[in-house]
Amino acid sequence: MPSLEALYLQENEISSVAPMHGLPALRLINLSFNQLSDVTVLNAFLPLPSLAELYLNGNPVETDDRQALPPAYNAQSLHPLLLVN
Repeated sequence: MPSLEALYLQENEISSVAPMHGLPALRLINLSFNQLSDVTVLNAFLPLPSLAELYLNGNPVETDDRQALPPAYNAQSLHPLLLVN
């Protein structure tokens, strides 16, 4: 699936995400309204060089601890990065 550009996985009760490899064209991931509760889940998306949009709204992710964000996300490389609860 190297040409996959968007992945819509909202409302699937997903509670964890494994690192994603082999998806160089993936630009958008929608994981809204799942069960992701740890901001470090973002580490799974670090191997995705084209990722520009990541939607995590509606998850019980703790957004207050910005220091837990991987450094790549502290640089605000994603637009938008939605962590809204």
